Amino acid sequence: MVFDANKVGIMALYQAYTHPKIKKMTLELVLKLMTQDSTIKLAEKDAIICYGSCQMTCIDIVKSSKDELFTLEFLEFLELIGRVANQYFLGSESEQKPLCDKIAYILDEWLAVIDFKREDAQPYEEGGLEDSEEEDPESVGLDTIGSIVLLPGLYD
Repeated sequence: MVFDANKVGIMALYQAYTHPKIKKMTLELVLKLMTQDSTIKLAEKDAIICYGSCQMTCIDIVKSSKDELFTLEFLEFLELIGRVANQYFLGSESEQKPLCDKIAYILDEWLAVIDFKREDAQPYEEGGLEDSEEEDPESVGLDTIGSIVLLPGLYD
């Protein structure tokens, strides 16, 4: 299944940037991924905003330990991918593209850092994301995270 192969790649990326003693991603390693190691080079300020926005485990920031404030769990890392995808395309031609397409682009670039290629990866045109062609929903696998299904008539 395509989703399982991509899930393995995302988990491998998380583990590649996980601190060996803490078993979580540290702020330092996350910033390295976002600002240095991949072709997606966010400004450090934008990277810190994405990092801070994806933290979910800090209920009371005053009482939180350093480990809670400066590390990411796997679930938080998944949200980080979406936040980076949104931030990276702000102000570009591709800003209005669906979030799932932006996430796919970020995943392709980040997974390349660990020499992993996302299955069912779609090519991108230079200068922006390709427009998605309509496909039969039965033939499309869950190949990215962050996809949202809206039911027709539900929000009218």
